[in-house]
Amino acid sequence: MHAGFPGVSGRLHVSAKQVAVQITSSSDECYIRVGRNEDFSTKIRLEKGKQIVELLDGQLSGALALFRCTESWQGTLSVEQFWVDGNLLLPEERFATSRLMFVGDSITSGAATLLSNEAELNDSIANDAYHSYGIELGRRLSAEVHLVSYGGRGVYRDWQGYTSEEITNAPEFFERAMPDDAGRLWDHDQYTPDVIVICLGQNDFNQGIVPEDMFVPKYLSFLRRVKQVHPQSKILLLNSPMHPYDEKRTILNDYLTRIATVSGVNCLEVSHQHGSDIDAHPTSNQHQCLADEIEPVLRRLIVSR
Repeated sequence: MHAGFPGVSGRLHVSAKQVAVQITSSSDECYIRVGRNEDFSTKIRLEKGKQIVELLDGQLSGALALFRCTESWQGTLSVEQFWVDGNLLLPEERFATSRLMFVGDSITSGAATLLSNEAELNDSIANDAYHSYGIELGRRLSAEVHLVSYGGRGVYRDWQGYTSEEITNAPEFFERAMPDDAGRLWDHDQYTPDVIVICLGQNDFNQGIVPEDMFVPKYLSFLRRVKQVHPQSKILLLNSPMHPYDEKRTILNDYLTRIATVSGVNCLEVSHQHGSDIDAHPTSNQHQCLADEIEPVLRRLIVSR
């Protein structure tokens, strides 16, 4: 298993007293959660390079899972080998009611969801997709979830103002299995979502308001590609919950409304989530509020598909 996007997970079913795994991490900034029968409270920081990680020390009969917490830009990891003192079991059937995809930036990735006054800003331990609104909606709806998100990136340009000619933005990383590797393309047939939620625009507007004739055509072109590879999927556009009630928010909402009308997709304005005292990214509790706003729309779209 190779993981470049947040939220990538893998699962074994075991009857064992000890399980270990060999993982190679490209940085010291990658965290994983270990799930034991859906208890994901164990969180482990990986070191750069190859290492053996103990996943289980004590009897377990059931599901043992790995979940990548951290953001795309914080490195990649590869799960290479397992050692099991016990038995592998046949996988239990999991009845997902639907499949969801969330395309976005650091907000969708769960950046700073666990940030506190004791944590350094941008400390990787604070970035945790497990507490993101998309993963939370997956839990609520018993749905499979695929996060296709990269902090700092947009549709037209990134937070520094770099366009797709200079850096990987959403139209590029949407096509990839590993976001920073142009040679590792994603096979879109491997995952067909019932609903695709797109939350982009915060970073496009970071350097100022993007002119309509630049942002809108780029977004429409990206939507045409999304619809080309997922023609049966419903699409829901979100504005940025990090934008306060200001001119940027008003103009982005106006753009998104026009884009949704032209492309025949759905659009939802979510409320402003002010973040913590030391960072504007929504906290874990505020991601719960976002999920509250999005959930009824998602349920309607799933039923109407």
